[in-house]
Amino acid sequence: MSTINHLLWVDLETTGIVHIEDRILEVGCILTAPDLTPLDNGEFQAVVDARTDTEIATRLNATEKVVEMHRESGLLDAIQEPTGVSIQDIEKSLISWMSSHQVVQNQVALAGSGVGHFDQLFISYWMPSLFSMFHYRTLDIGSVRSFHNMWIGTEVSNANDGKTHRAMDDIQCSLKEATAFRDLWLDKLA
Repeated sequence: MSTINHLLWVDLETTGIVHIEDRILEVGCILTAPDLTPLDNGEFQAVVDARTDTEIATRLNATEKVVEMHRESGLLDAIQEPTGVSIQDIEKSLISWMSSHQVVQNQVALAGSGVGHFDQLFISYWMPSLFSMFHYRTLDIGSVRSFHNMWIGTEVSNANDGKTHRAMDDIQCSLKEATAFRDLWLDKLA
């Protein structure tokens, strides 16, 4: 059994919810120690150049709600920038960035809100080399929130009020929420 030495907090913005058909548009990550302390230079953010994947426009136009959400957030404009960056380029850069932080395969857990049923599927399908680095355990703070609300009936944090549907903003909200849960539990132990 391997130890978890890092948490990679991930948020993806996509063209929709069907991981084998929709495309990843934006990736935001924060790398932390297990105690949730972000590492120096522990942020990674990248936007796909929509011109590198002809299916992006097709998938985006399939759902008006998604188009409107990405228009409002500014992501629709960002993916039109001529960067030449593909999802494969992002995957390689992300793995290299993780390696520069001494992340060891199977000792980093995927973390975030909804990562267990959404982001993980997209990562396993579109970024399999990245997916192979993850520990088998996933920290889905959205699930923690759901169970807390079901059993206790209160919110622990208003962190989700800051979500903008941009990857880095949203993953910062998830990390803020996880920190609120950690602090609550540590206070109970004190």
